[in-house]
Amino acid sequence: MITKTWSLQDLNYVCDYPPYHSHGNKDIDTRRIMDIKEPSSYNYRTSLSHFQGQLLAFSRALPALKTHTTINFAIVPSSTKDKSPVALKAILDHININIGNRFTYNADFLVRQYDVPTAHAGGERSEKIHLDSILVNTTLDSDTPIILLDDVYTTGCTIKACESLLRGAGATNIYKLVLGKTV
Repeated sequence: MITKTWSLQDLNYVCDYPPYHSHGNKDIDTRRIMDIKEPSSYNYRTSLSHFQGQLLAFSRALPALKTHTTINFAIVPSSTKDKSPVALKAILDHININIGNRFTYNADFLVRQYDVPTAHAGGERSEKIHLDSILVNTTLDSDTPIILLDDVYTTGCTIKACESLLRGAGATNIYKLVLGKTV
């Protein structure tokens, strides 16, 4: 069970993520994250269920739930344009059902305009590549908090770029949340 508390300033994360390429198939959280990245994997449903439970517990502790009836949820887009965040959306849907549909997800919060090479496969790890290829394609209410969700945090370039874009569009209270933080 998660015992972490939410922070607007810091990165909020569910588990450590020792990368698969350097630790192999030994770490259970790494395997779970790898499983949810591929919906056809054998353990996809089990891993998805695990993170749904973890994030539901974490979400119930969100301070903004006490003061706001609605909270926006923005998902960091894939490096591939138009690739749907199937697992992260399923996690959000599960949480939303269990807390009374208080979260609003809009695919237009963050939109990838063109494919960029994936960082884990040798693509550029820079904030600029994401600032140039992602845009906020909707109007944001500056009073509504946003949870910015990603699956893995390594250098922070993508999530920092997305946070910057959301702030540029008027968001003021952004909670950064990832499933796994690379260690």
